[in-house]
Amino acid sequence: MTVQLLKKFLCFTLAFCVIIAWIFTLPLLYVNAEGRNTSISYYKHTYSTNTTSTYTLSQANTITPSTQTRTSYPDNRYIDTDSSVVQILAGGGQGSGFIIDDHIIATCAHCVYNNSSGSFISSISVKIFSGNNFTTPALTCSPISAHVPVRYHVNSGEFEQSSFDYALLYVEEDLSSYGAFELGVMRDAFLTNAGSVIASGFPGIVHGSENVNNARYYSTGQMGVFDVEDSIEKYPSSCDQRFHATAVISGGDSGGPVYTVTEFNGITYHTVVGIITGGTYTIPSQTGDGTYGVRITFDLLHFYRNNPYVS
Repeated sequence: MTVQLLKKFLCFTLAFCVIIAWIFTLPLLYVNAEGRNTSISYYKHTYSTNTTSTYTLSQANTITPSTQTRTSYPDNRYIDTDSSVVQILAGGGQGSGFIIDDHIIATCAHCVYNNSSGSFISSISVKIFSGNNFTTPALTCSPISAHVPVRYHVNSGEFEQSSFDYALLYVEEDLSSYGAFELGVMRDAFLTNAGSVIASGFPGIVHGSENVNNARYYSTGQMGVFDVEDSIEKYPSSCDQRFHATAVISGGDSGGPVYTVTEFNGITYHTVVGIITGGTYTIPSQTGDGTYGVRITFDLLHFYRNNPYVS
């Protein structure tokens, strides 16, 4: 009888341990799945032939790191001298972007694609300014191709659509001398625990006045520390792909990077975790709007790093 009881006790203990282990694994399984989709379709527009095609990317098992070097970032300054942040002029409008590899510039979809007409903007130029000289571009180039998610166009809901407001520009010129950003997946914990970030771009308005010098500016802020009217918290189906932060922006910053600054073994890393797509959700005032945009996910890493269709 004692042996039978002992066997039952051991079986119960083993089953209990298995259940506890499974429960503690659930959050990890969820975290590892953040931002993953089975596949995403993209439009590709080739400017030389003025043709648009469609392709589909499935999840990548590995992500190819950038070979680019990272640039240093000035401390305690307002004007941003980081040439990795670029200006994008498209169809009479102005936006921003950032270099992530020798020929690749990341930006938001609405900077290169007209969603109302369902077509790519025909005239696009990218200007790169070195240091704090914003009078004469160090380099001006026109993209060979532009890429945006198909779902950015076909989605009917504004907030669902904004989950796919990201784009890629491929240029012929070698951008290796201007530095580049690395990309990092934004975890839920970073968003909800108010991680510190920097937003950069070419705003049209700075401190309530016109940016007459066409300068590049940065602003520091925190992730997800406010929740007011129109917050993404009201749209849970898109929260795994979007973010909001208190960094200050205004029109013209769209497409710019939202990144973290970390140090490891004496090296400073600037890792982009989000792309600016708009501003409000309030709190910042007088000098501009709060920031919201698209989070860097595993799917975006695949789009920017393992995309065989970029050229």
